[in-house]
Amino acid sequence: MQLSDAARAAGISTGYHDIWGQWRAAPDDTLIAVFDALGYRGAPDAAALARSVESRRRSEELRLVAETVVVEADVAVAIPLSRAGLRAFAGDDWPAVVDRVDWTVLTESGARLSGSCMPFEPDPLLALPALPAGRHRLSVRVEGMPVPPDGVPYQPAASAVLLCAPPRCHLPEPLRDNGRQWGIAVQLYGLRSLRNWGIGDFTDLLMLADSAAALGAGVVGLNPLHALALDRPEQASPYSAVSRLFLNPLYIDPERIDVFTDPAVVPALCRQFAPEVERARLRAAERVDYPGVARLKLAAMRAIYDAFVRDECAGTSLGTTVHAPGRWQREFEAFATSNDTLRLHATYQSIQSALHQADPSVWGWPCWPLPLRDPSGEAVAQWQREHAHDTGFHVFLEWQASRQWQQVRACATRAGILLYGDVALGADRGGSEVWAAQGAHALAISAGCPPDDFNLQGQDWGLPPLRPDRLRADGCAAFRSAVAASMARFDALRLDHVMSLMRLFWIPPGPGPTAGAYVDYPFDAMLATLRIESERHACMVIGEDLGTVQPAVRDGLQCADVLSYRLLVFERDGTDHFRRPHEYPRLALASIGSHDLSPLQGWWVGDDLAQRRRLGLLDEGQYERFASDRRQARAALLGALAEAGLMPEGESTDAGRYPTLPSCLVDAVHAFLARTASMWTMVNPEDVFDLVDATNLPGTTFEHPNWSRRLPVPVEAWLAHPRWRAIAGTQRERSGGLR
Repeated sequence: MQLSDAARAAGISTGYHDIWGQWRAAPDDTLIAVFDALGYRGAPDAAALARSVESRRRSEELRLVAETVVVEADVAVAIPLSRAGLRAFAGDDWPAVVDRVDWTVLTESGARLSGSCMPFEPDPLLALPALPAGRHRLSVRVEGMPVPPDGVPYQPAASAVLLCAPPRCHLPEPLRDNGRQWGIAVQLYGLRSLRNWGIGDFTDLLMLADSAAALGAGVVGLNPLHALALDRPEQASPYSAVSRLFLNPLYIDPERIDVFTDPAVVPALCRQFAPEVERARLRAAERVDYPGVARLKLAAMRAIYDAFVRDECAGTSLGTTVHAPGRWQREFEAFATSNDTLRLHATYQSIQSALHQADPSVWGWPCWPLPLRDPSGEAVAQWQREHAHDTGFHVFLEWQASRQWQQVRACATRAGILLYGDVALGADRGGSEVWAAQGAHALAISAGCPPDDFNLQGQDWGLPPLRPDRLRADGCAAFRSAVAASMARFDALRLDHVMSLMRLFWIPPGPGPTAGAYVDYPFDAMLATLRIESERHACMVIGEDLGTVQPAVRDGLQCADVLSYRLLVFERDGTDHFRRPHEYPRLALASIGSHDLSPLQGWWVGDDLAQRRRLGLLDEGQYERFASDRRQARAALLGALAEAGLMPEGESTDAGRYPTLPSCLVDAVHAFLARTASMWTMVNPEDVFDLVDATNLPGTTFEHPNWSRRLPVPVEAWLAHPRWRAIAGTQRERSGGLR
């Protein structure tokens, strides 16, 4: 077997067709690196790798049932049994020898069901009754009377994760009944207010929810709120999380921490450790000063925590004594002991902060002393004992973030607002999520995407991908953890790069994105996991399906009621024509642009192209080609407005007349958006406020001030803002169902 044959057998693509239709073969070194990351023995010898692949394939074939089995919930089903496994047990005449197959299902709730069946040819099947939705454990045992050559009777058995999934993801009934909603999508950190500390926080979000409801919106959308690196706050991308399971404590409003009977305690501590003059300086800044915000907020919250908890005695499981009312002591203790993963995350933050402070070159657990790299080892347990107060501080931060988020959720619910969040594709290689689940990740590989029209050099996101073999083995446990944590917080969730449910582009270290290879993922199991958690948490799902998407992915997502993600600036069916509003799919979220694109005004003037040329991401020839296409797109957009009857009186379809897009045409584009057939439309405040520069410029880190732009208008003034009121009126006219 050749290396390419072994790769295909292992679910590794030997190449791909790029965006221009050219076949790009994956280098042998890439294939060998991917084999190694997937745990195959024998690299770099092709023959040895082929034997390893065949050995794993044969082992899977001999299992009576697959490691993960997907069935429909609440429906009696028949699960295929392995002919090869039965034959290995009883020989070629297994139908005559096997007495029966016994099965047991242990459900999530702890219920135990069992039964037997006779698996006959031509299709050996295991019949199961209707089971509730959830992740269950199936055990199978064959009963018969064979006598192996050594004369010792044996009874083959197998177990599997049983994913019983509803057929579709959650959709509120009004949306199923042809309802529509519109909403406001914000980067939370960028909210400006008259009172925050230089970064948008949960109190600002409370105000935004009220304003959105008053404007007639039904949704507020947010960037990922994942926990980031507190010791390196300048690493601010919400898509490179330390952990997707927990919240970013910089979104806490320290002044609203309420764990003392004396209401004067927190304001006094905030004044002492975060003087108003420093808060005002951060508040006035054009961009988020992440190091300054982190220094101020963490100092104040550490002081609040120290006043709440003393480490002189061992009064709780955290090794601390709580000097506060009994209610708060009990609540904090219950929160701290409710989740082992939380304690690991807090321990990680404690270790990383201490080591980084001693040596700033230390970033992430791979740089730690060897004993601390094992989260279940004695060295980590010893750290927890010796640094209980510091570890408790990070538990305290998550507790307060969770409490303030719950207040936001309750307020939004009362106001009739759905909260729509985002979950990143993966977690930072050096963060707590990967540290706690090292075996689930391909640690030496990065996820990314090959070159395309949007990123001509391709992209390396620096995130270690989940291993598909481990996902198949454990019922997508790591994927489920990240999705469930976010769905528990939101009414709707957007999955970044949803194509990764079927395949993901793996990039070994060294040659860069052009030398990557696609790796197959267990699409059925991952989509079933998504449906289970969506229904469990009553959370809608949106799939970020921009770029090249395999038809099977779109078909599967559509059948599962996962909304497509449609951006107006990309919705062109040719160089000179935008899709008409009625041509948008109904099962979709439509918006003008996203955080990875320039706002509408920046798109119009070509700021994104100019920035890419300035940074060397486009050469002159590429720039001229894109600039020419943009000129055509501007003309096409005005033509689409005119065709839809939305061109304001006195305005022209000659794009050359408009060096910038006037307000009346910005409003017309929003009216076009409101007319789309999609059930959700989202308005970006960057478009309302005529901003130009992109929130994030893909392919850059510090070359462009990514993830730091603050909105120019404080959230307290949005409700009275004339542009918001005009655009909200347009959106309201087209939205029905839920408000």
